[in-house]
Amino acid sequence: MNRAKWFLLCIFVPYLFLYGQTDSEFLKYFKKVKTIELDEKAAIKILSHLDIDNSGKLLITDAAGKVFLFSPNGKLIKELKSDDCHPGITWKPFKAMFKPDGEIMIINAYPGSMRFKNDGSCIGKMDDKFIMQGLDAACFTDGSFITFNNYLVPNTAPFIRYDKTGKELNKFGSYDSRFKNFIKQLGMFLYGNMTIDKNDVLYKVFFHSADIYKYDKKGNTLGKIFRKPDRYLQIKDDIPILEFPTPTEDAAKYKEAVIKFKKEAEKYEFTYSKKLFLLADNLLFFVYTIGDDFGVQIFNTNGKYLLNNDIKIGKMSNILGAKNNLVYIINEQNNKDLTSLTTSIDIYKYTGTAK
Repeated sequence: MNRAKWFLLCIFVPYLFLYGQTDSEFLKYFKKVKTIELDEKAAIKILSHLDIDNSGKLLITDAAGKVFLFSPNGKLIKELKSDDCHPGITWKPFKAMFKPDGEIMIINAYPGSMRFKNDGSCIGKMDDKFIMQGLDAACFTDGSFITFNNYLVPNTAPFIRYDKTGKELNKFGSYDSRFKNFIKQLGMFLYGNMTIDKNDVLYKVFFHSADIYKYDKKGNTLGKIFRKPDRYLQIKDDIPILEFPTPTEDAAKYKEAVIKFKKEAEKYEFTYSKKLFLLADNLLFFVYTIGDDFGVQIFNTNGKYLLNNDIKIGKMSNILGAKNNLVYIINEQNNKDLTSLTTSIDIYKYTGTAK
């Protein structure tokens, strides 16, 4: 299967997990330290987002619209509910995050995003005007946070910074017009990612490039990390505009549109950027496609490669988070299809050094 076919799988099956063989490349640099068995009381169906605080507590967002707070050993501390904090909200959380100032922020799909204390107790509702249009968000040390709108919206800035209550502070940035059709097609999925270090430097990678851009909280450009990984195949051409009816509207036309898109996409060979984590204070952990697989490269924040070669990660593709030199991965034995429950998370430690 070539890169174009893998692109199709990513579009039509956004929750698809890869289960290849254990790749020795990954295990050269990462050592398994433990498995966390998650409390069965939570009954997580699809683990869509994970965040970790400095003490090792886990904050898990279930795609079913629930948020759970776990102790470092996997014991359920609390399910965070809107009714316990501000009753009457249409509650459909899609991302919960630990913030450097100690708070928990839960981004809701409707007005009514919430703030909680680190122990799961309520602080209150955020500004009703705050509705996050994109899927990506990261937090600064002062409690303010920034979002990136994955959808290409004409005459708008994709980065928006808010104070801790969700009131807009400033906006900046622009879309890459060379790949506007790619952006439109991929807008509904989180490709590309951003993270923030302890000095409030924002690092952003876009889905179509290996360049990692650096900004301050006001949007001033601080340069970029621009050496692409060895196996990264840069996108050079935009795709044609292809519109899809939904299967429920017209199944036959939908099938025809998919076949047409497959034929068009065969012309394109490329790599896309998937995730970017702050592995440690000065280490960036970059995940991207390598054909049918995913790959990893580690940079220091000055842009120096730390791995001799970017590595394939095989069944380790289910990476959910990275922090304090640890990488958190869904235990693939417990999540081979979308009907099984996510019950455990494997933790691997980076054994390399920050050069």
